[in-house]
Amino acid sequence: MKKFYFYLLLLPLIILLESCSKEDDPVHPKAEYVKGSWQETKVRQTVFDETGALLRSEEFGGNKEYELDSENLHATWYSDPLTYHSEQFTYKIKGQDGQLQIQYLNSFSSNVYDIQIVSADEMVWSQKRPHRAQTGLPAGYTFVELSLKRK
Repeated sequence: MKKFYFYLLLLPLIILLESCSKEDDPVHPKAEYVKGSWQETKVRQTVFDETGALLRSEEFGGNKEYELDSENLHATWYSDPLTYHSEQFTYKIKGQDGQLQIQYLNSFSSNVYDIQIVSADEMVWSQKRPHRAQTGLPAGYTFVELSLKRK
């Protein structure tokens, strides 16, 4: 009977030890920074061939707005003055090799961008997108930078 009570007393300790395991995906300390409303101010696309030679570079004004809460990213934009678009994603902020990143996904796509914090109200998302040879474009990659300003 004493063994029964002894094991009964050990049970809460075992449960406590099991419940104190490390988190699988710890929240990045700068994850709070990206929350809020952001306006895309500039998009730069630079295209390189597979040897790294510059093929072309273009820059244009951004037209997307991003709203980020604790787990959702809501993007809105106009493709022309009359056509409004809206997409909802889930996102995660993570650090990899000392680089802050945002990964967002919905049922159709997943994107990972490196984040460079410029100031309290500005950040740049960048991504290297490989591409196969297409008509008029050899195999290589496109480097995309999205400049964002807090609204």
